Amino acid sequence: MNIFELLTSVSRLGIALIVAVHTSKNSADELSMRFGSPPKVIRDWQRLGKFLFSPTTPKKTASEAEREEYRADLERLIKIRDIAQRDELSVDKLCTIFKYVKQLRTDVTTTRTQLFLELVTQAKRLSWTELNAQAKDRTRQLNKSSSFHPTTRANLSAVDGEGNRYLTARFVEKQFSDIAEYINVQVKAQQTHRSGRTDSHIRGDVILKMLREGMTPLPEATPNKCNCTNICTCSDNNTLRQKGLEPCAIMFASELFNGTERKAFSLTDGRTIYERIDDKLSNHGWAVVYDDLTLQPEVAVRIERRWFNTKHIAMASAHQILCAHPDCTEQARFGQGHHIVDFSQGGATTIENLAMLCPRHHRECTTKRARIQRNNQGELEWVYFSSGKARVNHMPVRRLSAGELVKLYADSIAHPVYAAA
Repeated sequence: MNIFELLTSVSRLGIALIVAVHTSKNSADELSMRFGSPPKVIRDWQRLGKFLFSPTTPKKTASEAEREEYRADLERLIKIRDIAQRDELSVDKLCTIFKYVKQLRTDVTTTRTQLFLELVTQAKRLSWTELNAQAKDRTRQLNKSSSFHPTTRANLSAVDGEGNRYLTARFVEKQFSDIAEYINVQVKAQQTHRSGRTDSHIRGDVILKMLREGMTPLPEATPNKCNCTNICTCSDNNTLRQKGLEPCAIMFASELFNGTERKAFSLTDGRTIYERIDDKLSNHGWAVVYDDLTLQPEVAVRIERRWFNTKHIAMASAHQILCAHPDCTEQARFGQGHHIVDFSQGGATTIENLAMLCPRHHRECTTKRARIQRNNQGELEWVYFSSGKARVNHMPVRRLSAGELVKLYADSIAHPVYAAA
């Protein structure tokens, strides 16, 4: 019997495992040591065993209707146990059903044993994913008739081994919908090309900023109601910035082509107007040229200083072949361009400041777990902040990279070396 057959046989003993845990005199910690499962999982098994085999008996003052309902629950529990044993349901499926049965409100017409019996009858023909979705939808549908109003709840964990805390919260949809919309708008506005940051990273930063600085309410949508004749004043500057519509600078083409030397005009901080425009454009991805007669946009130009262009990527990919991480074998041409000195810190978008990283290791650098630097020989070094050690990718295949081939033959010839990528 191989390992798969063994696991299949064990998975069919779901109800037998619940019986063994329920009748055991050992604590959850002791059973955890025995089964090798976390204590939380063992406690879930114990609660399921109590529900199936030791239901709460009615009080002496209970009415006859309550006693009749108790007897009906006992009959349904017997059917549930028989079906679970007959269909050889796994303990995971039984715990999934019990998870949603516990969420059923007590004031609805369907009882928890009725819902359990309904779901356990369908469990054999459904996969775990399908059963989970079916149980969730059925419980949500039944709870709609409940008079119970859900409340907001939040839990804050202790500091873990990496120095992080986890915030888990539950909000009522009607009360949280506008906040959720605000967060989604902010996340979408901060997504940048090849940033390496996932939506989860951005969402965490947005929520942290909201907690510290508060939330500016989003304006209500008023389509086709603008009565402005020239410049729209319906939205303030903050709203325009949120939508990414902040213009950098305005300059007419006639002033450039007619020889007006605006670059000689100095600003109060000592910079010329061109330097000011160059600085403002660095925060945006496009420059749009307008015709000064028709006042209509004529052409849009990509500002390549912010993002590496295809030539940069091609040169760096041929030069490295692999991701700059010392243990990574991902091809550089499928990776992402990373500023060695961050763009926001004044790093130039040049080949000297470029390192090709796969998405996974690019994310580690953008989330400040590691960084890239160049050593005295110009090689890319990966540095973990935790250890401080610097390592270079010396995978054997890198001997075929343009950078290694050039170094190999550069000393033996007198003319410049050309590497075709």
